[in-house]
Amino acid sequence: MALAARLAVAALASSAVAGCAATQSPSPRESLGSELDAKASEWVKREHLVGAAARGAHLFAASGCLICHTYAGAGTRNLGARDLTRVGRRRRARWIERYVANPRRFGDQVMPVFGNAFSSRQVGELAAFLAASKGAA
Repeated sequence: MALAARLAVAALASSAVAGCAATQSPSPRESLGSELDAKASEWVKREHLVGAAARGAHLFAASGCLICHTYAGAGTRNLGARDLTRVGRRRRARWIERYVANPRRFGDQVMPVFGNAFSSRQVGELAAFLAASKGAA
């Protein structure tokens, strides 16, 4: 899948999570956003995350990362993307932050360059979340 197509899929997933303010029953888009937010809340509780790591968990769920990655049984493994449930056992936050910001620097031509899409604070929050992900029971 071309980079532009992957970014389009990520953008659609991200906008699907945004939902809309309606007084009627939730739309499929709002339901998806609620489910992903609930998953992130489960991860926060299971891993005992606080601060930037907790915000990063919600950003991870909302930004389309689960389109290609799995985490704690959620998501899909498209394009050979890894399960990230225990990535914090192998990598530290600073390395993850650099990788997420620009995977091309590490030879990854598939993963989007999130340093262009997210603020440095958001990239840091994603890195904090992933570095704290040790696969707690």
